[in-house]
Amino acid sequence: MSVYCSYCGNRGHNKLGCPSRKKYARENPDSWLAREVKYEEQKRAERVASRTCTYCDKPGHNRRGCQTLQEDINRVSYRQREYQDQFLREAESAGLSVGALVEIDHTSSFSEGNWLQSSLTMITEFCWDDISFLAKDLKESSTGLTLTGRQPVFRGKVLNLTGIPKDEEYRFPKLNDVFNLNLGPIAHLLPSDLFNDNIKNILTGESSRYMEGLRTVRVISPVHGDGAQEEYLHRNGRVLPETVQRTFHFVHKTNERDRYFKQRVPFAADLWKNVYPDTWKPYE
Repeated sequence: MSVYCSYCGNRGHNKLGCPSRKKYARENPDSWLAREVKYEEQKRAERVASRTCTYCDKPGHNRRGCQTLQEDINRVSYRQREYQDQFLREAESAGLSVGALVEIDHTSSFSEGNWLQSSLTMITEFCWDDISFLAKDLKESSTGLTLTGRQPVFRGKVLNLTGIPKDEEYRFPKLNDVFNLNLGPIAHLLPSDLFNDNIKNILTGESSRYMEGLRTVRVISPVHGDGAQEEYLHRNGRVLPETVQRTFHFVHKTNERDRYFKQRVPFAADLWKNVYPDTWKPYE
């Protein structure tokens, strides 16, 4: 609103968008100003016609006016809502909800045995900004990155510590610390239908090399939910995580100038299967 019009002197628009100027041109079609406005409109129409959208690669518009992009965002947002609702139902059925007490194993991998050093943590919130349907729909994702990455699903408060040596306290959480529960250590407590087949195979494979470092959380006192999280989701939690937006190329970083980061993901990719279940077809 700091722009001033050089034609009428009012704030909030420039000369090209000035309503007073356009009104005068309409009322005086034979005037020099009317011819100038007509020329400006023709040049603008030529520029618009020569545009190619960086998302759908079709002419006549840019990303801001791309209907394909808007439809994709709407569809992906709906899929995200579906998965959030499913995740909430499955997590609460497993006793993982706000107020639940879980024990987290902090024992060093060099120690002989497990649960020698642990913390008792109370779940205080779901990390809805990080929980996404990519864990189920992204078939080509790296299972190692998905499970051992830093994707939090719950946040908790440390209530008690057990077996922590005095001279090593710096390596462990402290009482009342806020502690993130990432997907990997807690995934085995959740139903497998929340994940893709690759993750399912890892979680059910007892001899898997991943499993030793994953099952480090156990439920001590389950809570099955009271409807508060469902209400929160409907009011505040329907936000597309940045990982989802970047995976679908809805957004990109300023240094990602290559057109690849801006173009629509090929429709035959598995990513679209549950987003457009009525029209999606795989690669042939």
